[in-house]
Amino acid sequence: MGKKLIAIHCNAVADTDWNHWQSAEAGAVVWSPFSNLWLYGMTTNIPAARNRGITVCLGSDWGPSGTKHVLAEIKVAKIVCQKEGFNLQDRDLVAMMTSNPGDILSRCWSRQIGRLTPNSFGDITVLRPRGNGDLWSQILNATEWEVMLAVVAGRPRYGDAAAMTSAGAGPVTTITVAGKQRKLVIPDPDHSGQVLQWTDIISRLDAVRKNPAAALKKAEERIHSLAASASPVRPPLELTLDMPSGDGFAVAAAAPADPAKVVIPLLPTLVHDKAFFTDIHGRGFHGGLLDGLAGFYSS
Repeated sequence: MGKKLIAIHCNAVADTDWNHWQSAEAGAVVWSPFSNLWLYGMTTNIPAARNRGITVCLGSDWGPSGTKHVLAEIKVAKIVCQKEGFNLQDRDLVAMMTSNPGDILSRCWSRQIGRLTPNSFGDITVLRPRGNGDLWSQILNATEWEVMLAVVAGRPRYGDAAAMTSAGAGPVTTITVAGKQRKLVIPDPDHSGQVLQWTDIISRLDAVRKNPAAALKKAEERIHSLAASASPVRPPLELTLDMPSGDGFAVAAAAPADPAKVVIPLLPTLVHDKAFFTDIHGRGFHGGLLDGLAGFYSS
């Protein structure tokens, strides 16, 4: 296995199979315990991976079967460690969503990420203190409400109004998360120096949900227009459907035969709220283990 290999999930890897991963060339595993337990009732043998020198990173998987972000995923990892007897400390789990993935990506990008070192990407998350535990346990227990500021590549992108102002954020849009108003920077790709407004983004997404056939037609017209251009410029973001045909072997599925019949659910919330925890209880294949996640959000 190469040092740049990043394997996803690895639920199907038997305990003895980890011995085939040579420690000197070990890559990484992205661990998504919530999705693993929700879909299969089991998760990856993390101690076996670590014993082979494999770097473990946390990921929240995708929306239909995962958490909304890694601040929730780390809590599930803690629950699993306690249940399975994995000998991992809070500091080890925090590394799985910061320095571990950063170290692996630096092998591919030739530039450090996930650590505050000279010439690295300046990515920083500032959290309010929560509880009386040490630094690592406070990070693990932090929820959406505790996030004060997020800086990406040295630029403030999200956070409390005061923190964003102090960090020198430029034009911003406003969004409410966990009952608190925040400022958010989403650069407008069509207008330099301007940002997309959150209300406009939600409006556009709702328009697609209400009339997927019209949205698909508009997208196809844009694609044809770009293809016919003398010097076509690729859009900054392309949306590719993910297996709507049920063909699990397709990298990207074709458009649905009758888009007018496509039912797109309501947009979910950005936080782990009561509705999220209600959906967990009595469903999936986790045997009630994931019910413990709600305990981190009870105060």
